[in-house]
Amino acid sequence: MKQGSISTMHRSTYEAISAMCEKAREYSLSKVDVVLPAKSVNILEQPIGWSAVHPGYRQAEVRMPDGGDVKVKFDKIAQDQLASFCAPGAVAYLRHCAEEGRFDLIADNLNAWLSHSPKLRMLRMTKTDHSGYDYVVRSFHSEQYARIDNELVLDYARPVLENYPALEVKSLNLGDNDMSMKFTTPRVRGEVTVGDIVESGIYARNNEVGKAPLEFSQYLGRLVCLNGMVSAFPLERIHRRHKGRKLGIGILPQFHELYGHTRTEDGLAAYGIESEMIQGLRLQLKRAINSALDSDVFRSQLEKLSKSARQETALSRFSRADFKDHNAFPALRVLEKDFGALADYVKTEIHQNFAADGDHTKWGFANAITKVANEAKAYSTATELESLGGKVVALNDYRWKAYQEAEYMAEAA
Repeated sequence: MKQGSISTMHRSTYEAISAMCEKAREYSLSKVDVVLPAKSVNILEQPIGWSAVHPGYRQAEVRMPDGGDVKVKFDKIAQDQLASFCAPGAVAYLRHCAEEGRFDLIADNLNAWLSHSPKLRMLRMTKTDHSGYDYVVRSFHSEQYARIDNELVLDYARPVLENYPALEVKSLNLGDNDMSMKFTTPRVRGEVTVGDIVESGIYARNNEVGKAPLEFSQYLGRLVCLNGMVSAFPLERIHRRHKGRKLGIGILPQFHELYGHTRTEDGLAAYGIESEMIQGLRLQLKRAINSALDSDVFRSQLEKLSKSARQETALSRFSRADFKDHNAFPALRVLEKDFGALADYVKTEIHQNFAADGDHTKWGFANAITKVANEAKAYSTATELESLGGKVVALNDYRWKAYQEAEYMAEAA
């Protein structure tokens, strides 16, 4: 499986998680979060980084709660969230304006919407040494956005994970906004087919800017090729949205500023998180790990995995040579219909893996997908492909039949 930004080489699980906690704390030192009226944001006409091939980034002047003005740059995620807040369909409209070079229309429209809004917004920012602006706005939310940040999740999850010494860390990744952790254990393993051994484990992910919820679910590690797969079988899992209580106007304290106090109800309230949420998080995490490491539960899942490797699930319509012609593998068309579009190179590699590996069953198709994850450039892409493989294995017989019966598309005359 793809390795992340935190090295796990020659490190115990405790050492690897400790390194991740330290890195998360380093990232947190540059964070600034503020709640203010939407009308406090004034979009400037001139974009940052505009070119003939890039629409650039919006910049703005923001009136802070203390009355001072700062200059900010909105990154892509924050730009889209800002546009979505202002009006339905504004994301596409503003992108079109940028492509046409009409930055005056972008500023005029956004400022008209913002100036008439009575709502409060939370700006999640990071400090910058750039000479042109003071902060980068990484996301734009309502005042009810719950800051379930990576350092908070790690602080509360770490003691729970350390109580399970059987877990072995396989991959850790920490980005500016994202976090992923993948563990398996040799104590819970079995054969899908003769010699094809999988181990059960746990997968955790979080995103600080609203692109994904906090999630803990089962993870499967395949020993024969070191592929990983995020299980989609029904199981005890955590899936928590970033929504909390309303916060008032002001600059919000960061987790590292409240560390030590965040273990009390008052400290958590100051951070904007209810103590019941944290207590529930720990209990859910324990249940998720216990479920993933339960031998009886795993045995039941192993039966489903073995069923997916039976010959009656095999796909027969695919080319063994023309991998770049995606019509030459009709099942890929059904895959995209079910789960969304894939990049052309991903489809090519899935097709190539499937033809070369010799296992043409549903299990083989899923592993052709997760094998692409090992070489993916972006860690997020790798994890998405591991999740996609898990979804394929979990397809019921009726839905899988559509893959088996998918026809080649007739060529246009």
